[in-house]
Amino acid sequence: MNLIQLKRVFLMVCLFQNIYCSAQTNSPINTKSVTLQQLNKINDEIWKRFIDKWGIMLEYTDLDGSLVYPTSEELLLGKPNALGWNTPLENGAMYGGMYIDGAIKRWQHTQTEEDANKVKKIASGLMYLSTVSPVPGAVVRGVGLDGKSYYLMGSDDQAGGWYYGIWRYLQTNLPDSLERKTITDKVISVSKAIVAMNWSLPSDPPFHKRGTFITFDYQAPRLLFVCKVCYELTKDEYWRNLYLKSLSERGGPQRLSRLQVTANGFASNAVVGSWWVRAVTIGCLHSLWELESDSTLKDAYRQGLELTANSAYNFVGMGYKLKQNDTSTFNVDWRYLNDLWRPQATENESQAVAIAQIHLINQPRRIREDHAVRQASFAAWIVSLAPNENTLKRRLPDLKLLLDQFKYSGLYHVWFFPLEAVGWRIMDFN
Repeated sequence: MNLIQLKRVFLMVCLFQNIYCSAQTNSPINTKSVTLQQLNKINDEIWKRFIDKWGIMLEYTDLDGSLVYPTSEELLLGKPNALGWNTPLENGAMYGGMYIDGAIKRWQHTQTEEDANKVKKIASGLMYLSTVSPVPGAVVRGVGLDGKSYYLMGSDDQAGGWYYGIWRYLQTNLPDSLERKTITDKVISVSKAIVAMNWSLPSDPPFHKRGTFITFDYQAPRLLFVCKVCYELTKDEYWRNLYLKSLSERGGPQRLSRLQVTANGFASNAVVGSWWVRAVTIGCLHSLWELESDSTLKDAYRQGLELTANSAYNFVGMGYKLKQNDTSTFNVDWRYLNDLWRPQATENESQAVAIAQIHLINQPRRIREDHAVRQASFAAWIVSLAPNENTLKRRLPDLKLLLDQFKYSGLYHVWFFPLEAVGWRIMDFN
């Protein structure tokens, strides 16, 4: 019996237990109230520990919310590495951009001023990350306690999350006309800078760039999304023509068009580390599907979303590996990673340092949260974005069980945050 079959058996046992208990008490399970209870726990924990004063999401904290901020000198020198990998500041733009999806969904359900302000806070954090660096088009990962210092390299993942989050915010009626114009101008200026660098992502000297959108892999929808959003915001034919041209460009080992790569989806059989990297792409692809009016393109986007969701669904069950009574701990003081630090002048040098440090930070607790929480939560978010509502309805019990699986106050990493959006999508069906 493989992992997927075991998961299904586990789910069936849980469901039969729920049904039996309901029958015994003559009181049907109120899945809406249970889900709402878990959603409140997720939201409370995120805002208690993982959002800094600028509205930027942190990677991890201790259970009491304490963490070790890099000093301005450490940030300038790239300690423990210039990418900020394995630090609390690693993924502020990427995660914040994704998290605003859940924050918006919550506000759309509650319509409270408090939840509206939370959405605005995340949006302001995303904008802040695009203004800190003097380099045109640079989107940084996070900032130090002074609000000015930062790791000198962003990435394609950070920029992809930033674009997605900014676009989701602009789809609401929360920004006023002045804020909307300010954000739109920033999106266009960042996009022009990226295009000028042949779709590489700008970073500060001495690195100058980190990552690219131009490859014919999971980056393909990100490039298309930038073009589409810029056209939607400006109605400038330059962006429309670039969008159409980019759809038909071919590359990669099979010389497929960017549209074909996207339509084929982004399935993965990797046990660890794949879905959280692909998730931003699927957010961008979902927005492309929503925006597109051409039926051929829309069908291609739908197919890519469905194929990816079908693959991601097989990993939702990994969330059951972490037990709520797990009392193992994680050392949030990352400075021991500096034992392997050395000066870095290129992105390859920095990546080599960061990869060498991974075995130091991979403490048993972190590995368990990575496998069970991050992998399952990001996979669940991808599943929740699939357009086929009938398929999604059949998968809701699995997603609901995952939502109930974690003791959120006992998690060191913020990797559970996609479940807020997943939960509100479950609520849409109640």
